[in-house]
Amino acid sequence: GEIPKLASAIAHYVIRTQENVVLNNATQEGQFTRDPYIAATQPKSILCTPLLHQGKLTGILYLENNLTEGAFTTDRLELLKLLSAQIAISLENAQLYNNLQEFNQNLEQLVGDRTQELSHTLDTLKATQSKLVESEKMASLGGLVAGVAHEINTPIGVGVTVASALAENTTEFASTYKSGKMKRSELEEFLDIAIQSSNTLLTNLNQAAALIQSFKEVAVDRSSEERRTFIVRDYLDEILIQLKPTLRNSKHSIEIKGDTKIAIDSYPGALSQVVTNLLMNSLIHAYEPGESGQLVFDWQQEGSRLRLEYSDDGKGIPPENLSKIFEPFFTTKRGQGGSGLGLHIVYNLVTQKLLGEVECKSKVGVETKFIIKLPLQIDAKL
Repeated sequence: GEIPKLASAIAHYVIRTQENVVLNNATQEGQFTRDPYIAATQPKSILCTPLLHQGKLTGILYLENNLTEGAFTTDRLELLKLLSAQIAISLENAQLYNNLQEFNQNLEQLVGDRTQELSHTLDTLKATQSKLVESEKMASLGGLVAGVAHEINTPIGVGVTVASALAENTTEFASTYKSGKMKRSELEEFLDIAIQSSNTLLTNLNQAAALIQSFKEVAVDRSSEERRTFIVRDYLDEILIQLKPTLRNSKHSIEIKGDTKIAIDSYPGALSQVVTNLLMNSLIHAYEPGESGQLVFDWQQEGSRLRLEYSDDGKGIPPENLSKIFEPFFTTKRGQGGSGLGLHIVYNLVTQKLLGEVECKSKVGVETKFIIKLPLQIDAKL
């Protein structure tokens, strides 16, 4: 017969018991190894969890990863529990919203516009993803989606919570209004809540949209960018002017040692992004708060190429991480808002846009050095 679309034995079990099922390797563990779907498709990790609201089952969430064993860890389950509760609440609140059109029409318009923007940027993100797949540095699809989801989870989570609270307030307000016993103070209080809530919603949706925008940067194809000949030293000074506000807040000093006369025929915009990302990487990862460091740029001509070196004297990168630093979404600062894309963008821009190569050397506790080799003329044979 036809292969089912999911492991129905697991789904039925979760509906019946309202317990979580987490399998690290579905074909070899647990009581569902004989399920026809598992036998036919040989999935690896499976997670199935009930969506509960006020003790009532409103649905189930079923996730599967066919690439990796043990994809669903306890902390991911916790995160999903939190999201599941919010999804269940949202489903309930959807009912309330229908009765309150007149109060939140403007708000819905606002949220609608933002949602459209988000869906548009998500489409662009999918297009970006297909470019990433062509790159040998692409991590598994699971890693990509987890990275994006992790970053936008916070603002979206806040948005859901605020929208839920606003819906409850609006319901109370509506019944007070209908009773004909409304006090002026109650009207003013509700208006305050509505204004604050819509501002918070807007801020968080904008933040989510901005995060998605930053993911779009991974796309290297910047066709509109001009290519021109420029003096490396002068252009580096221009980039550093733009970064002054960021650098002013830190105690680091920047030293520039390179030859003042060397010019290069290339894409200045791409080089600017490379330099910015390298500097930001040092500021975020190389030093503890309050430490003062020495950041050094040096370059010279090497045959038909420019050899550009950038180093910091920070904590260094342990050997086990050194091989992963250019991978998308690899970051050691996930909890502090690191997207793990900075060095991946550096790698992509250097290799695909500037037609050069980049390597990183690091001694723990001593320094980290990036060596970038670029053609002095972009169309010159390497």
